[in-house]
Amino acid sequence: MESQKRFELSDNDKLSIAQAVFGEGANASPEVMKMMAQSMINRARSGRKEDFGATIPEILQKGYYAVSKQNKPYKQAVSNKFPDALSKEKWGIAQQVVKNILQDQDFGDVLFYFTPEEETEMKKKGKKVFDFSKVKPKGKADKYNLYSY
Repeated sequence: MESQKRFELSDNDKLSIAQAVFGEGANASPEVMKMMAQSMINRARSGRKEDFGATIPEILQKGYYAVSKQNKPYKQAVSNKFPDALSKEKWGIAQQVVKNILQDQDFGDVLFYFTPEEETEMKKKGKKVFDFSKVKPKGKADKYNLYSY
């Protein structure tokens, strides 16, 4: 039996994903942080460069609000300056989540996640924003609906 090649990322890419995860889910559970990181990594693994981008920075800038809008938690992770011990602890969890996913090659199959409110808003705006007819539901994680191709 031929073993599948391991998916690896540079230290900078791992850090960038952890920063995006913290930006997207600073108050989220470790399970939700894992789902977020898996979606980011799966976009890189998908080979769909035209949809998601060709590099981790492009993927994160194009597809994740915390990165494109540089929200407060994302800025904290990038600067490594946190307002309190809990935030610093959550940052450590975000980093560990990314490390564990790559170490265990535990990618799941999530590419997209939306809150019900985000989903409703996107559906009102139509297929130009996001075409839900092209994706399949993959369940839920906390408040998020999960999708993949």
